[in-house]
Amino acid sequence: MRNELFAATLLMLLSVSVIACTDTRFNLRQAPGLEVTKVVLYQNGVGYFERRGKIDGDELDLNVRYDQINDFLKSLAVIDKSEGRVVNVSLPLEENDMGRLASLPEQVRNAGGMMDVLRIFRGANVTVYGKKRISGRILGVEHLAPGAMPVSTVLKTSEPSPSGWRATFMKRNGTLEVMPVEDIREIQIHEDALEVGLKKSLDISLGEGQWKPVALKIRLEGSSSHDLVLSYIVEMPKWKPSYRLVAGEDGRVLVQAWAVIDNVSGEDWNDVSLSLVSGSPLSFRYNLHSPRYINRVDLTPRDEGYAVAPPSDTAGYAMDTAEESMPAMAEMNAPAAAAFGRAGMGGEAKAKRLSTRSADKDKAYAAEDSFDYEGMRQAVAADVSTTELGSLFRYDIEGKVTVKDNNSTMVAIVNAQVPGREVWLFRRDNPYGNEDEKPYRAIRLRNDSGLTLEKGPVALYSKGSFVGEGFLERQENGADSFVSFAVDSKVSLKSNVTSSEEPLSLLKIQNGMIIAEMIQIKRSEYTLTSRATDDGTAYVRTAKLRDYSLRNPPESTVETPDSYYVPVSVPAGKSAKLKVELVSPVRRSISVDSNLSDSVLKLFASGGEIPANLKSSIDQLIETKARIRKLEEDNKRFKRSYRDYDTDQNRLRANLETLRKTHGNQQLVNELVAKLADIEKKLGVLSSDMIRNDEEIASLKARMEIIIQGISFESDKK
Repeated sequence: MRNELFAATLLMLLSVSVIACTDTRFNLRQAPGLEVTKVVLYQNGVGYFERRGKIDGDELDLNVRYDQINDFLKSLAVIDKSEGRVVNVSLPLEENDMGRLASLPEQVRNAGGMMDVLRIFRGANVTVYGKKRISGRILGVEHLAPGAMPVSTVLKTSEPSPSGWRATFMKRNGTLEVMPVEDIREIQIHEDALEVGLKKSLDISLGEGQWKPVALKIRLEGSSSHDLVLSYIVEMPKWKPSYRLVAGEDGRVLVQAWAVIDNVSGEDWNDVSLSLVSGSPLSFRYNLHSPRYINRVDLTPRDEGYAVAPPSDTAGYAMDTAEESMPAMAEMNAPAAAAFGRAGMGGEAKAKRLSTRSADKDKAYAAEDSFDYEGMRQAVAADVSTTELGSLFRYDIEGKVTVKDNNSTMVAIVNAQVPGREVWLFRRDNPYGNEDEKPYRAIRLRNDSGLTLEKGPVALYSKGSFVGEGFLERQENGADSFVSFAVDSKVSLKSNVTSSEEPLSLLKIQNGMIIAEMIQIKRSEYTLTSRATDDGTAYVRTAKLRDYSLRNPPESTVETPDSYYVPVSVPAGKSAKLKVELVSPVRRSISVDSNLSDSVLKLFASGGEIPANLKSSIDQLIETKARIRKLEEDNKRFKRSYRDYDTDQNRLRANLETLRKTHGNQQLVNELVAKLADIEKKLGVLSSDMIRNDEEIASLKARMEIIIQGISFESDKK
């Protein structure tokens, strides 16, 4: 029995779930004649609706979906084009479920089934129907333990309960009567408050208010006939673009776009004006439907023996806050001022009519040419007018559009030819690698269509065939982008990354220190090898680094917010070289007596940054340092020779000592003595040379210190 009941309950829940999943919306029962005439869909999850029509009478009844009521209330606008006007808008209050439940009696809130009703509604007047009928008040429900005294010997009752559970009732004549719980088939409650509360509790638990539309009543004044225009926003799915790119052979790319729109508004859109906005104006949720209560402190005296006065607070002053002012237009550069004027100052919107319907659409094509460039171009008619609204871009679909409720449709919005071509694209996903890196096959296109293209998936065609899929990021008019669609193994890349510094500007020389502006260089040298049969252009992506810029960018380099795309021509079957340098200025303090200072001083002297009266001193300093380095290098060489001779001398002395202990080797002894004398002479010469060099080095360093103290320079550059 219990298993059968569980199975039946589960089946019922599944049935309810299926119904809820297939249709959770209500068709709006709007006033007759007030139909949707305009729909504008945005990328931020809302839709703008306009309704127009004439009504008679002084009230307009609208039914709004529960999940849309808050957006509806914060955006509703009504215009009476006749002589009337809107007086007010009324709607039923919406109280949150916790507040509604809290207002019900505890017995109602906690009732969860027959046993709970019998237990919690103790004392209520009821009529119980089962094998017999009992009218009276509920006394309680209890379980009879096995072996207990039979109920029939205690109270008037029906047959014993197999389950042991029994309910006891007090009849109007004061007698008590017991009925086994399993015999109860129906309970009729005679307490109005409990019956109404129980129904209300069930409604709240079911969420009945969220299943029904909210009824709005708009009160009008004026003439008996009203010509109304009503507008509002509600939550809607964002429209989604889908692109086709067709590569041409004349440096042109055909861009086609369809907008996928979803109607989940709860009603059909019949012959409406449809607009699609690219960009995301700010939007948010805000609950205007539910009453908002403020928590108040309870100052009720805890001790009834005393009268408690309310507390008093010390008076104070509100602190002044300085408001941040907007920059004056004169302080902004021209492009920024123009953009600020369009977006922030209500500048004039740029609007134009765009029709990409081909004039020779009726031209016949062979079947095998159906998906070539021209065939694809003439197959699509994107009749739209466009309007630029600051940071937003709006497509207005020409003609009327019909979309049934709970349906999607595709509308052509772009059919434009723009500059573009196929290229190789190295994204540099392995920036450290010396291993071969393979490029993507990509379309580089420049959006000169006058339109803003929202991001979306792309299907690419070339020479009449589908060649791959890509993804287009949001692209403003005039911007360049790359759409990768395949991996190409015919071209490979190897890289070598190095770092260095170069002098840029001399700022100051004082107390033997040079303060100069240097350039830090991160240099990437690439070797690209092609096995393709045609010449091509490759773009190598280089990620931007903070405080670094690209030095000497080649023509046609593309810059994005986070990367540079640097081009290089790659001949068929050959290799090509590309050098990319990212540079960043940095200030350095360099000691005059360091080796780096020579190259810095020479560069600045040759560039004319050092005054003429200091040039001779700088030249003397450079010559003196060069002489010191020459002498120090000579001394290093002399010391190495001295160590070698000393080692030979010690070896000869050991051999000579061994020979003198034996007889008959006088000639060899004489030869070793001569060699020792020669080495001794050479060691003496080396010692003299090193002493002389040390003396000259000391003299030169003293002279250099005098020269350094006499050099003082500070540039006008900051």
